[in-house]
Amino acid sequence: MENATPESKNKLKPVLIVVIILLLLTVGTLVGIGFSTGKIQEVTATVFDSSEETTVPLEQFLVNLTPGENNKDQYLQIELSIHSSQKDAEATITEKTAQVRDAVIAVLRNKTSDSLYTASEDGELVIKSELKTKINQEIGSDLVNEVYITNIVTQ
Repeated sequence: MENATPESKNKLKPVLIVVIILLLLTVGTLVGIGFSTGKIQEVTATVFDSSEETTVPLEQFLVNLTPGENNKDQYLQIELSIHSSQKDAEATITEKTAQVRDAVIAVLRNKTSDSLYTASEDGELVIKSELKTKINQEIGSDLVNEVYITNIVTQ
């Protein structure tokens, strides 16, 4: 570029300006079409709409665990929250609280204190996936996306 003459640099400036103007016109046209057809509003509404997602905390559970190898009575105190991305999930979970609590108790009372903390291959507690599956069965739909354990104590 050291050998470039001032004349060749001056010839590139108009070409560069034309390319930039064409690029701006193209982008402007595409944005204008997007706004006029409503596609941009749909995309932004989809991207920024998190109002459908909800996490519902459940009341505390106190459950007798199955006696382990030592045949001692053991108890589990646990607090859970249920996450869903479906519309009206909170209303459905609130309406079916008895079924949800029954499903949780059914899973937990068959556990020993050792089996509570068993992890799957990906490192997640197996009990979380069991709870999710059982709650969805009781509700009758795949409403629950995730079960969060917010507090757990065994004795």
